[in-house]
Amino acid sequence: MLRTVRTLLIAIFAFGGLLPVCSIAEEDQATGAVFVMTNAADKNEIVAYKRADDGLLSEEHRFATGG
Repeated sequence: MLRTVRTLLIAIFAFGGLLPVCSIAEEDQATGAVFVMTNAADKNEIVAYKRADDGLLSEEHRFATGG
């Protein structure tokens, strides 16, 4: 019985600690992002675009693929 209560309390606290993280993640996904890959002969990159609520894209970052 004590083990069950302890396990239940741990689960409740663990779940409660994740709620703020889940809430923030949902807010970030509301606008979204778009990722594309370049096909440049000298270096390929992944380009990240931030998508606004109205669908407008703005370049945020480029990541070198190393290939």
